[in-house]
Amino acid sequence: MKNFTVGLVLGACFILVSIGFNTFLRAEQPNGEEVLESYPAAKYKLDFKDDGKQDTLTVNCKKVKDYSVYPGTNKKTSEEKFVWYQFHITIVSPNHETIWDDTYSSKDEDYIGLYKHFETPYLTPAVYVKKFFSKKFNGIEKRKISKEEVGEDLLKRIIKDMKSKVSVKDVEKEILHGEHTIVSYRGDWAEDLRQAVYSKKLQSAFGLTSPY
Repeated sequence: MKNFTVGLVLGACFILVSIGFNTFLRAEQPNGEEVLESYPAAKYKLDFKDDGKQDTLTVNCKKVKDYSVYPGTNKKTSEEKFVWYQFHITIVSPNHETIWDDTYSSKDEDYIGLYKHFETPYLTPAVYVKKFFSKKFNGIEKRKISKEEVGEDLLKRIIKDMKSKVSVKDVEKEILHGEHTIVSYRGDWAEDLRQAVYSKKLQSAFGLTSPY
């Protein structure tokens, strides 16, 4: 099973959780990158917090040329630069609270491989951003969550970083009861499934465990 690196923002408190994928390479950010092209952002409305209010999900993407580095370091793993598509996904509430913030980089060949993997027609990045949730590998749905999808270690780290008095069992009980709105999309490559859900107990969003 794989998890991913994602920024969780609660008010003015920024929590960075790094899990899994630590051995994979990604584009260097932000030093050394050459921005080749920026695409118009796309906005989507959804009730992510399941509170009856419309939140705004924004997809940004830019084409960059950059070195491969180990995550969390500036140590280059190649002497040549590669072409990457750098995505930035945010969800903001009506009162301007950022409740989900995720940035990832898909190498040019991995972006092309996404369409081959799912046997679906290729879209240019500019069109993909506009049709982000029209493809079968991304989606917004309301459904029940299985216990296997809730990472206990991840919840422990989030609760510890937030210095919250909420217990893991409290959050699990909430998340495993009823249906919740889940935002799903592919990250660095086809198998990198990222799924975000909001917890009222935590007053924060977190990523579900991927089946891959």
